[in-house]
Formats: sequence, structure tokens, C-alpha cells
Amino acid sequence: MDIEKLIGQKQTPVCTVISLFISFVVWVVILEEAYRAPAPEGSFFPLRLMGLIAVVVYIGLPANILAGLIASARGEYCGGQIAVLGIALWFLTGLLILARKICCGA
Repeated sequence: MDIEKLIGQKQTPVCTVISLFISFVVWVVILEEAYRAPAPEGSFFPLRLMGLIAVVVYIGLPANILAGLIASARGEYCGGQIAVLGIALWFLTGLLILARKICCGA
């Protein structure tokens, strides 16, 4: 990434900042919900956990894709790539959490 191109943009990279914000919020919700203390036996904690993560991802995914597409159309430097990297971070985090739960039982 060329820092001069990033700083010297003619337009303010609004959609790129929106995409970064959406990516960060969804990622924090995924981490916070996944590492919350386990609920007592017989509760609906796993269902609630997966439901909240699904809702946040299903809302964040189209919003982040739209922000990336608009950023790319506006000519914001690396706007589309930043949106894609944010989405990839969510799925990578989810896979790592799932692998940890399967392997370690944590």
C-alpha cells in the first residue's frame, strides 16, 4: 500500500472508513460472544450465541460489501480491498474459534 496515494486522495475516503468501522464492530462482537463465559448446563446459550453472531454477520456482510463497492466506484484507494479483508477476518476468526472448540474443547 502506497502511503502517499492514501494520504493524497482528492476525496475523503468516507466509504473506506465506514467499511473499516463495520469490519471492526462485527469482529469485536464475534470475539466477545465467542469467548464469553459458558452458561450453566441445559441453557440456550449456544443457540443465543450463534443467533447473535449470525444476525451481526448477516447485517454486516451486505453493508460491508456495499461500502466496498461504493468506495471502489468512487476511486478511494484500496476501498474495495479493505472491505474484503474485513470480511475475510470475520470468517478466519470464526474458523479459528471453531477449530479451538473442536480440538481443545474450550
